[in-house]
Amino acid sequence: EKGSEGMISTAWKFGKDVPEVKEIRESCGLAPLESDEKSLHLILLENSVPVACGSLYFDSGAYRIADACVKEEKRGEHIGDLLLRLLLVRGFNMLADKIVITATSETVGFFSKYGFKQTKTTEMEVDAQGLILDSKCGHNCKECLNQCTQN
Repeated sequence: EKGSEGMISTAWKFGKDVPEVKEIRESCGLAPLESDEKSLHLILLENSVPVACGSLYFDSGAYRIADACVKEEKRGEHIGDLLLRLLLVRGFNMLADKIVITATSETVGFFSKYGFKQTKTTEMEVDAQGLILDSKCGHNCKECLNQCTQN
């Protein structure tokens, strides 16, 4: 279909045993999580094919993002950026005071771009005031909610 190359769509699914989440996680070498049964999962699809997923759940007084992953062949295409932005916006729309994520030494820099600060050896968190959603137009998406008309 002409003009549909690279079309990204989203699907939000709740609970455990979500086939698309299982498929994407397996391709990233990840296993199911105990938190899956209480998680809201975001699946990004490119031309209806699952390419990325991440989970959002509430635990220990905070919203948490778990297992945000992009299929290896789709990395470097800004899909991880879109995934994280959508998870963060959903979490703060659900009135999160803060969002916590587990980071590795390889992912600390990526999460820092969104305002996450390291709080423990492997944990980082961001609150609504510290959230950074820079855009290509040079404005802060958090302030204009992508209503900017500049290119």
